[in-house]
Amino acid sequence: MVVEMDATMSMLLINTTSIKPHATCQKNHLEFDGKAVAALMFAGVFALLVTISTILDVLSTWMAKNDIFQKTTSTNVEVLHYAHKINSEETPLLGSPTTSVAQKNPASGCLMNFFLAFSVYSNGKKILSTKKTAGTLGAVNGVRVLSISWVILGHIFAFIIGVVSNVGYFYTVDLKRRSYQAILNAFVSVDSFFLLSGLLVSYLLLKELRRNEGNIKWLPFIAKFYFHRYWRLTPSLMLLMFVYVPLFPYISDGPFWPQKGLEQGHSKFLGWIIGGMILLGSWIATGIISNKYQLPASQLEQLTSPSMGLHYFNDYYIKPYCRVGPYIVGIFCGYFLYKTDCKLKINKVLNIFIWMVAATLACLIVYGLYDDVNGYVHLSQSVKDLYNTTHRTVWGACVGWVVFACATGNGGFINTLLSWSFFTPLARLTYCAYLIHPILIYAYYSSLRTPLYMDDSTLAVVFSGIMVLTYMFAFVLSLAFEAPMLSLEKLIFNCLSLILKRWRRYWYIRGPSEVKHHE
Repeated sequence: MVVEMDATMSMLLINTTSIKPHATCQKNHLEFDGKAVAALMFAGVFALLVTISTILDVLSTWMAKNDIFQKTTSTNVEVLHYAHKINSEETPLLGSPTTSVAQKNPASGCLMNFFLAFSVYSNGKKILSTKKTAGTLGAVNGVRVLSISWVILGHIFAFIIGVVSNVGYFYTVDLKRRSYQAILNAFVSVDSFFLLSGLLVSYLLLKELRRNEGNIKWLPFIAKFYFHRYWRLTPSLMLLMFVYVPLFPYISDGPFWPQKGLEQGHSKFLGWIIGGMILLGSWIATGIISNKYQLPASQLEQLTSPSMGLHYFNDYYIKPYCRVGPYIVGIFCGYFLYKTDCKLKINKVLNIFIWMVAATLACLIVYGLYDDVNGYVHLSQSVKDLYNTTHRTVWGACVGWVVFACATGNGGFINTLLSWSFFTPLARLTYCAYLIHPILIYAYYSSLRTPLYMDDSTLAVVFSGIMVLTYMFAFVLSLAFEAPMLSLEKLIFNCLSLILKRWRRYWYIRGPSEVKHHE
């Protein structure tokens, strides 16, 4: 066994001394610096805002139910001041039923709606709702939850190297098992999200065009679209970093704990042509990069050379032009869903055949490198280049077929599983889960007093614990940051729309000359 381990380590050129746990002497008590104090003050003020908002929301709801405020009638419709209503709002997840932050009577004013945007009561009902509306792509929820679970599993495995006591045995014996290929190739789970992004963007855009009969003012529409994407993603990330970066050194301690912190210095035919050209350009760029740096097909081979690992990550893995393939496939899938109106009857034999092809290709992507990783075969560089060029796009096509088949009634029991209502609230938390899980993993590994002995049971326990904690913290993060920002976005656009309407009415009543004279 020792000879086999030494031979394998020599074959992989793994320097075990470079990945042994690194322990340092720590200070017993750290004093809070200015950044930590500012973060604590910000967190306290934010918590106070959330508390006040929740109390106001609960009180207004109770008053509405008990007819505390006077009812007023306008155009035969009763409107109750400060009444708490539940409406749907546009979200990145298609058809996701959500509760808006209390659509209030205009008499309540923007200030009241601002406070209610931070209400835990309203936002909690919105996140935990399992109701589905007509036209929901239910399978998207399951794909999102399973994909983020796979991402977390891959990161748990990737980050654990520095705190494993049996690293030699683990990397030479356990990783030879075929089952571990699902962890080594977990990186394609990120491509599932690229696929879903492209699919939802194209599908929702085409539905919006049909709803407006093609009459859209493109400049305001594009501006609003990009503002929504920025507003949807950035505040949660920004506020989370503002809190955890200064406070992380004070959370715990131990021989592995980084007391200096983690963030140091830190037309239709034309459309098909354009999409195809982007996809082809992505393939060409990826193939050239893979060949130039002699990149491996398997992630494990990065350990053979530090420079290869840097090239793999910096020049290939994080480059958008190398990862755009699944996104383009998603756009095409969204187009097909729109054209079929999510209604397409496929012959049973043909349906089973496509499912078998998709499942086979997906398994080849995940498990196909087993022999190469274990040294049973040696792939030529041209084959590795082909794999690096196409495997993410093919994976996107496989996931795209799953969503398309489930949406059009050809998914069978898989659609039943992926559309399970249990996945609905969890799917809304996937973005916050993605943001928070690396922090939890680093915090756990860094607070260990002794290295971990890595085996299947240890990995299962760590994964289960991190998954539960991730969704618990993601729920809090969504309540505090993400959901309020989405509600404030609606409030901003509603106020701007109201101001614009009043200005137009004022202009119409007084006339241009009188308005100019008044100014």
